[in-house]
Amino acid sequence: MNVNQPQIFLVEDDPTLSDIFIDVFEINGYNIAYAADGQSAIEYLQCSKPKLILLDLHLPIMSGQTLLQHIRQQKHLDHTHIVLLTADGIRARALAPQVDQVILKPVRYEVLIKLAQSLGVETA
Repeated sequence: MNVNQPQIFLVEDDPTLSDIFIDVFEINGYNIAYAADGQSAIEYLQCSKPKLILLDLHLPIMSGQTLLQHIRQQKHLDHTHIVLLTADGIRARALAPQVDQVILKPVRYEVLIKLAQSLGVETA
């Protein structure tokens, strides 16, 4: 994979949180792409293959749960790690077997960086 291509894909509808998450990853040398809703995420993922997807569950247009099902059906994303990044602990527990990890909000930002490092996501 070309490390100039975003290796992290964030799907988060809260603009304040997404700005913070993007800043944290970029400051630490990671290329990151972003979508604010499930439909935009599907469009991006049709021609992209990130190493890590950070997925919120409560999204406009299409729920994170529906998006997760779509991602899991895409062969080119078979080796992509998916981490739920949500405040919805109940739904997260139910979906935990379908993802690599669940992180409940609020989240300490160093946790996100350590996660990316542990999954082998390359910096730019």
